[in-house]
Amino acid sequence: GMAVSFPERVKKLILIDAAPPDVLDQVQNDSFRTLVEAKDLPLFPYLLIASRNRGSIRAVLEECVSDRSLITREIIDRAYQLLRIKGTTWTLTSTFRHATEALRFKDSLSLIPHPTLVIWGEQDLIFPVTVGERLHRIIPRSILRTIPQSGHIPMWETPGAVNRILLSFLREEA
Repeated sequence: GMAVSFPERVKKLILIDAAPPDVLDQVQNDSFRTLVEAKDLPLFPYLLIASRNRGSIRAVLEECVSDRSLITREIIDRAYQLLRIKGTTWTLTSTFRHATEALRFKDSLSLIPHPTLVIWGEQDLIFPVTVGERLHRIIPRSILRTIPQSGHIPMWETPGAVNRILLSFLREEA
């Protein structure tokens, strides 16, 4: 919305495994698919997220990365603590519940006038690379860079590769 509504405030745009407004039906993994399917049930998505324990957090993280050895006890503990911060569960629930409201921006993607970098993990089990390829086709001045051996959160899983791509893009003249 910002890049189209206020183009003067944006110089460049970077999207990393972003979810366009109309792709919820393309969710590939079980935990996110469950949340998408249950998003309109009163209180259920909230309870589903709020009741996460370390085991279920591990399962979700395993769906987000291609290198499961990165999911250490410390990472799980940190994710668990983040989930316990007041407001986190509500924010996650609200994101799923109101995801379809983003559909109003669907036709605006082709109006983004800025150089746009789209980065995608080739092993993304949440949204397949085809979603990133579609974003690239729709956004006129975009470039797509895929990261091998990376899942849905390449900035965490393969930070070196992502940072090289980011820095190269940011150094280019607009």
